[in-house]
Amino acid sequence: MKQAVNIGSRRELFVDDELLMDTGSCRFIAHQPRPREIAVGRDTLADDAWTSYYSIIHNGEKYLLYYTAHGWPGMMEGKWPHQHICRAESEDGIHWVKPHYGVYEFRGTKDNNIVYLLTDDLLDNFGVMYDTNPNCPENERYKALAERVINDVAVLNAVVSADGIHWEDRGTVITDGTFDSLNTCYYDGATGLYHAYTRGWEIHNPSRHIGESDETDFKREDAQKARSIKTFTSKDFYHWSEIGIPLDYGTAHAYQLYTNNVGPYYRAPHMIMGFPTRYYERTFKRMFRELPKGKHMEFKEGEPVGRGVTALSDGIFMVSRDGFNFKRFDDIPIFPSGIEGEGNWIYGDGYGANGMYETPSDRPGEPNVISLLVPDNAYGAMRRYEIRLDGFVSLHAGCEETTILTAPIIFDGSHLEFNYKTTVAGYFYVELLDENKNPYEGFEMSACDEMFGDTVARDVSWQEKFDVSSLKGKPVMMRIKMKECDLYSYRFYA
Repeated sequence: MKQAVNIGSRRELFVDDELLMDTGSCRFIAHQPRPREIAVGRDTLADDAWTSYYSIIHNGEKYLLYYTAHGWPGMMEGKWPHQHICRAESEDGIHWVKPHYGVYEFRGTKDNNIVYLLTDDLLDNFGVMYDTNPNCPENERYKALAERVINDVAVLNAVVSADGIHWEDRGTVITDGTFDSLNTCYYDGATGLYHAYTRGWEIHNPSRHIGESDETDFKREDAQKARSIKTFTSKDFYHWSEIGIPLDYGTAHAYQLYTNNVGPYYRAPHMIMGFPTRYYERTFKRMFRELPKGKHMEFKEGEPVGRGVTALSDGIFMVSRDGFNFKRFDDIPIFPSGIEGEGNWIYGDGYGANGMYETPSDRPGEPNVISLLVPDNAYGAMRRYEIRLDGFVSLHAGCEETTILTAPIIFDGSHLEFNYKTTVAGYFYVELLDENKNPYEGFEMSACDEMFGDTVARDVSWQEKFDVSSLKGKPVMMRIKMKECDLYSYRFYA
């Protein structure tokens, strides 16, 4: 028997079996967001040749989108390709503007949205956070980790700002890794620690087939390296753990992961979500030649074609309770390559922006949704996607009735709310048990009112009575009988 976990009134997601004793015939299913409108185009002088590595934050007043703009081939800063950081703003997360901040001159004008630019040096992979630490100095409320190259070695520097427009480099803070990716960071109020997630290399056995092709021109030692994610912690954002800890995915298949987009889920901050990009190298053979990208390439069969040329990518979803051990959902990518067409099935699919936010539904009476920004390479722009609240994963029951059992929990509240979806013939019932699996009086399965429909928030009742406060502070297990039903989350609340 698992020890009772005190969940208080926090929301628990049906994403893993940590708080489950028995899942019956149910299975966890990952869900994909649906595409909506083009939200942010590459449409200004400052956007330059192409853009990448987007970060979304909210400063208490509006949404801010930071991204890297890359120069045309041959446009250099010393020995490095020119890159600078731009910012867009939105009041609602749907309509975005690119103000002229007048900070940096670019191509003869300061009428642009550039907020950080270095001359004669590398500036790349600018991962931004808005610091919610109550002890944070106001002139450092905006923070970023930026890749630099110091003495020919890639490092991460701390960059801070009072307004998110004028930035100051505070020097190198992380050195263990390879940082050509969006390296993310956030503050955890529960522990008082800053967390960073960065790109690194791991040595692997090439026989594991994680997506490096024998037809690429890798050096032999490079072919044994795999792109990976590691994490660091800090008490002050300036002094980080010296060695990064590689993330652990349990028994999941080994894949190369580029970006990470790791951070706490805003509706359940104890759950850490990630949206890494999976990098997979194919070979230049018939099937690749028939992809949209391959139709425009000419190489001899079996000829080494160069690193990354035949690479593909998609975005996958993963979730963790401790920030180190993650459960991945590889078979249903959250940002798939999509049906074959212009701009997809390329290396560049799945590179979503770091950050999510809540927006109203455009249908009357329907609840808010979560919005995410993902590149649409056919248009060279960021498209907004929508997914239901808590809707990344569900525990799904099929056509045969089944029963699940939770681990013992201790709650605080007077009502029990579920986020769920059934078919018109589906349902679920909830029974509240003690640690010996005996029903509490008044909360038997037979007394539970049938639950059906599709809603992000509905309370459970027993003979139309909702109050569960008599069980507050006691160990409680939930036995749930369900059919043709998806459970996304639950919480106890007052």
